Amino acid sequence: MKQGIGQGGHWNMMAADSNTLRAAGAGLLFLGCVIALLCLLALPFTAAIGPFYWDTLIYYDATARIASGQIPTIDFLAPVGPLSYWLFYALHELFPDGQGVYLATWSILLVSAPAMAPVICDAARKSGLVAMALAVPFLVFSALPFNVEQFYPYPGVDGYGIYNRHISQLLYVVVAALMFAGSAVARVISLTIALAALFLTKITGFVIALPLVLLALFARRLRLRELCTVAALLAAVLAGLELWCGLTSAYVASVAELVAMNEGELLINIAHAGATHIAILTALGLLLLMLFWFDRDDLAEAWDDFIAGRWAAAIGTVARSTWMWLLAVTIGGMMLESQNWGGQAFLFIWPVLLKAALLDRSAWPARGGAFVTVLIAAATLPTLANIGGRAIRTYAAQMQYDVVQIEELGPLSAISKRDKIDRRVALIREQSISNPDYFLSYAAAGELPRFTYYADPEFQLAWLAAIGEGVAAIRTYEARNDVRFETILSLNFVNPFPYLLGRDAVRHVTIGKDPARTLPPIDAQANAEIADTDLVLWPKCPVTVANAKIREAYGAHLDDRDTVSLSPCWDGLIRPELAPDASGSETATANGE
Repeated sequence: MKQGIGQGGHWNMMAADSNTLRAAGAGLLFLGCVIALLCLLALPFTAAIGPFYWDTLIYYDATARIASGQIPTIDFLAPVGPLSYWLFYALHELFPDGQGVYLATWSILLVSAPAMAPVICDAARKSGLVAMALAVPFLVFSALPFNVEQFYPYPGVDGYGIYNRHISQLLYVVVAALMFAGSAVARVISLTIALAALFLTKITGFVIALPLVLLALFARRLRLRELCTVAALLAAVLAGLELWCGLTSAYVASVAELVAMNEGELLINIAHAGATHIAILTALGLLLLMLFWFDRDDLAEAWDDFIAGRWAAAIGTVARSTWMWLLAVTIGGMMLESQNWGGQAFLFIWPVLLKAALLDRSAWPARGGAFVTVLIAAATLPTLANIGGRAIRTYAAQMQYDVVQIEELGPLSAISKRDKIDRRVALIREQSISNPDYFLSYAAAGELPRFTYYADPEFQLAWLAAIGEGVAAIRTYEARNDVRFETILSLNFVNPFPYLLGRDAVRHVTIGKDPARTLPPIDAQANAEIADTDLVLWPKCPVTVANAKIREAYGAHLDDRDTVSLSPCWDGLIRPELAPDASGSETATANGE
């Protein structure tokens, strides 16, 4: 008997050692894939330009500011939290010539991968298949710079919606940790990192995560002691940031200001999100009904417990059910999409669907189980097909694209384009110069020439070419007039000039200036900084309604400036102390025009 027990203990130890090795191997393989992916940034590859590509340049604006000692939210306003810019800056320091869209897209892996690794290790202890099923979607969707939504018919990467993709990926980590992490240590590590990252990236994601954490507590997937530990660690992080520079309170105040600017459209946005993702929502609705029906016996028991006053038992039964989790993440997905326009919609429902498909399936009735499997596929395939299909199409088309050559842009020009688009790009500049009244009339009417104007790659390419022209024009002007502009502000959506020229950016102004959403009233600090700015740039290729509104918002300290024509596409509004003498040279062009 003793020998048998000894043999049993020996086999148990061997099994435990085997599980530990499998967990360690899974974690190392996962992190190895992430590191290999990031190392690709050292290679000189390009991205096929797509809609709203200029959103990517916001990160470069922030990078120049951080490099000069500015702190996001404290020294400059931003549409989201500070973490995204810090992560991009860190990755940019490692790979200064890395392609911009991929730098921005993959930067979140610096926190999301360490948060996901404990979940992968813990899942691998029980099942390598489950660990792989969690890791592969996370890696694929983290790697691909594409949204579910498509704003332009031709192939190209999505340089916009990057924040939104990051939020979906971090919520994926939260749900995966709550569903599959078996150890308290793994849950605490993953949740602390993911929740802190959500709070500091985009607070909408943090708000969506909180009900999921509460549901896990009711379902006993998360112990109260673990929740208190996570809350204490998160509070310590936020308190540290507050003590350092007052960041936490400033960030919350900034969020409140942006919410006030965009309130009043929640119901419309929810309806729009539902219509956009109707295929996924239809499948999820039917799946919810099926899972609810499968759990009818447990629900009857929960109802009996509730009637008998055993409320904790009743709540626990409901909270542990897969249909309840699916309902929670579906509502969370709807709320997230109502606040966004472009991202990886409903990505974080996948861990719940994986649990249903891999762990719950044995409990389903044979006849209904096949239908549920079809519904799970129907709920996941739209996201996979849209993003995966667009990626394949873009990478295939990119083999025939031409690389953009704009020397002044440095790594910002690591993009490629269709060769047939060149004439349309050139026409934007030509028409802006020869027929400026055409664009001015649209700006005066508060409209764009086309509703999708900013989404068109030809506009984005023309805008990038104009930025390159502006950089060359500033250098030429400075050389001719023996002057150096230390601070530069562009009256445009994004200001890459400080990054490209190695200058300082104006403090206390917004990066990613959208007059409709992210341009709050100019305060006294911002007014003082604008007044001291050496060079304010007015873009003319073309003039747009947004630029006109930005100029109007900043106009208090622009009227007394001397205006010089730097190039056909740029006027410079120079601080009076730096203005040239009347007899001196006051015009410089980037290309001899």
